[in-house]
Amino acid sequence: KLINFINEFLPNVVDKDLKKELNDIKIKIENFPNERLYSSLSEDLMKISNRVNNIVNTNNYMTFLNSINSDIQERKYSNAIEKLTKISVPDDLKNWKNYNLAISYLGNLDYENAMKYANNMDNSLSTKMLKGSIKFEMGDFYGADEIYENVLNDNIFDEYYTKDYVLNDRAYALMKLKKYNEALSNIDKAIQINSFESNYYDTKGEILYLFGKISESIMYTNKSIELNPNKNSYYIRGLSQIKQNKIENGCRDLSKAL
Repeated sequence: KLINFINEFLPNVVDKDLKKELNDIKIKIENFPNERLYSSLSEDLMKISNRVNNIVNTNNYMTFLNSINSDIQERKYSNAIEKLTKISVPDDLKNWKNYNLAISYLGNLDYENAMKYANNMDNSLSTKMLKGSIKFEMGDFYGADEIYENVLNDNIFDEYYTKDYVLNDRAYALMKLKKYNEALSNIDKAIQINSFESNYYDTKGEILYLFGKISESIMYTNKSIELNPNKNSYYIRGLSQIKQNKIENGCRDLSKAL
């Protein structure tokens, strides 16, 4: 029975040290059979069994995590929600689970559930920025601006949510609130920090368009398109050119925005 037990676990063992331990026990059983030895080796096998199960469970979790990431990247938000709500995760993955549920509900435009899971997360920078995104998408631009302002006042950023990234998000929220001067102040600070990010020129071009500064808007959307052609910059530049009675050029840009 012990031999069968070992043979059952061996295919699941990738770790070389574990595999050697199992093979050593198997050799002892085959070559030195006695009751006392069996009792001792059975205890060793149970310990190894637990270690093997941990490895298998870890591998299963990695497969699960990868499947959730794939669903979200492919915008299969309902699939991700179904998987996440059916599984219990260890304490160290609960924040990850809530984050991905919040992202998935946000993708499905279910803002109430998105915020519910965001509120169950820690108070990290990524959580604050996620809450800002949820409030922005649901049209609560005041709430989004307040979050971004607090993040900037905290002055704690990371490799993804850099200061210029947060400044751009705040500028966009302020633009929605029609606070154009404040919006321009924030986006100018972002561009001073990182002058190679096309999104920042796109944001400034859109703010200037709404502010009625059409020629300046075209200048900044040109820069955005030069760095990275994108639909929003073509759209804003197209509208700007139509305002300047450059109808053919404007319509050409608008067709690229579709």
